[in-house]
Amino acid sequence: MRPSQARARRFPLKRIVSFLVVVAVIGAILGLAGRWLVHTAKVKHPDAVLVLSGFGHGERAAVGAKVFRRSGAERLVVFTDGPTDVKVSRASRFLAARHVPERAVRVIGPVDSTLDEAGFAAAMAKRCRWRSVAVVTSPYDTRRAGFLFRRALGERTVGLVSAAEPFHEGSWFLHLEDAEAVASEWLKLVIASPSAINPPDPQNPGTPC
Repeated sequence: MRPSQARARRFPLKRIVSFLVVVAVIGAILGLAGRWLVHTAKVKHPDAVLVLSGFGHGERAAVGAKVFRRSGAERLVVFTDGPTDVKVSRASRFLAARHVPERAVRVIGPVDSTLDEAGFAAAMAKRCRWRSVAVVTSPYDTRRAGFLFRRALGERTVGLVSAAEPFHEGSWFLHLEDAEAVASEWLKLVIASPSAINPPDPQNPGTPC
């Protein structure tokens, strides 16, 4: 075999190997982009369980009720992005069916963003003397929510609990809804980045402890 023929045979193999390496690296980066967004942290005995708004069919509230019962928390706070007078009755019925007494439930809203929720939580935590809270939100939202709530609540302990929502963190790019969620979360992380310097301002929701 001539040297030129041997080189010609080896060259396609090198190109194939290089292509596979590039594909593997891109796949790893994409996978990490979804996995990094998921960040849970346990807190054994939170003073309050906070359920963030946008829980769709109740996945977040259902998990919040479970955490409330198991942890012995004093309050279950539900944030809403809609009219509170409508949401209070719906939340109370939903949570009562899951053995959460109405006297323990607080509904706060309407809120426009996780930044608002962190501000309301900071004000309530100070006024109600909460030392720790457990925040319940979607899996892909736990990293950003944890960042904002920890910045807002300062030295208080913040736990993160993932709601029972379907999310393919390692293969999100193969699922349209997951891809939309990941793209949205990374954009929101960029928007939330100033909170690294200036924590969210406490906002009094006017809700009793």
